[in-house]
Amino acid sequence: MTLPKRGAGRPTTYRPEALQLAERGAMLVEIAAELGCTDRTVSRWRLKYAEFGDALDKGRDRRAAERLAEALEARRRDAETKAKAKAASDAALREAALALQEMLKDIPVGIGKASRHGTSEPSVLPVRRPRDFDGQPTFHNFDGEPVPFDDPLADW
Repeated sequence: MTLPKRGAGRPTTYRPEALQLAERGAMLVEIAAELGCTDRTVSRWRLKYAEFGDALDKGRDRRAAERLAEALEARRRDAETKAKAKAASDAALREAALALQEMLKDIPVGIGKASRHGTSEPSVLPVRRPRDFDGQPTFHNFDGEPVPFDDPLADW
């Protein structure tokens, strides 16, 4: 009685196209879908055929390098966009400051000068000074003279 030869089973389904797909960077599931087999079969090919496993590793490294290059490019574009936005913001701020400077040139400065409305009465500004003896804050004009303070809540 003769025994059957070991390893004489079903022929392999491995095809050279799998190697080409792996070298281009295709993943196991993509190769399986392309060749019409399962990803488990492709995983077995990886273990059985060394050149196929090496091609899968090189393809994986290529994909990782491409993703890294894309991420770096996206980061560069983002930095450029932020730099342009900052430059535009700085320009707008400078323009607003210059406009404010021009507006302030028209306002008279000093005590007793005529106001923009043509009157020569000094403006009244609150000055932080000790309160009067009655507890009310004291307001003084530019000449240092006290100005009466009308408290709207005094009649309540």
